[in-house]
Amino acid sequence: MGVSLLKPVDIEVSFDSRAYSLGEHIDVKCKVYAKIDCHVREARLELVVEERWVERYGVTSTDHVMQHVPGMYGEGYVAETGAFPKTRMQVDEHVTSTLNNSVAFIWDKSLERGKTYVFSVRVPIDPHEPPHAGRAEMKWGLKVRVDIAGAKDLTELHEVSVLV
Repeated sequence: MGVSLLKPVDIEVSFDSRAYSLGEHIDVKCKVYAKIDCHVREARLELVVEERWVERYGVTSTDHVMQHVPGMYGEGYVAETGAFPKTRMQVDEHVTSTLNNSVAFIWDKSLERGKTYVFSVRVPIDPHEPPHAGRAEMKWGLKVRVDIAGAKDLTELHEVSVLV
């Protein structure tokens, strides 16, 4: 049996549009509308944070100046006549995505065509700062993932504001 590329369900996610703090929770309402009869293996909400930051530092290298020195009978050798250190700026851009928390709200459930299923989900926000909080620009999101048997999995990202 192949995998259907049609979207068997529509998902609507709603939560208070406000700034949340570390250690709080986000109350989310998930509406799942079944377009066809289908079986959901699992559906979950994931709170993720993407961190972007730039590191700048100096890298020192040495340029060597070599010169051919002739010998008495035409032979010769190459000698170093100078070494000049130089420093250049290295710029590294970093992007990491971290899972802050994850809550499953559907497990092994058959959905009937034409029905709407409503789930109330409480997603806790970890009280600890993300790994690069002091130096990174952060983007938070609630990602809903739905694993449907015999169909393409669904993933939607909804931006959320979390103060660090």
